[in-house]
Amino acid sequence: MCPQCGFSKCVKNRTYQTTSHLPEVERRPTYLKLKRERYICKNCQSTFSASTELVQISKQLKYQIAFD
Repeated sequence: MCPQCGFSKCVKNRTYQTTSHLPEVERRPTYLKLKRERYICKNCQSTFSASTELVQISKQLKYQIAFD
């Protein structure tokens, strides 16, 4: 659903990769690479990125965060 106009006909426009820096694990730099999708609205032609709150983090990284 388009965040601008609320129209439900949106199609994939392209994908791109983002890289986030996370706390070090065992003194090694840690990065989280996500492939994100862009969508375009058929009604108003606006573009937007898909978003989610569901990101899985390894147990080792969780332990390192808790330890720090």
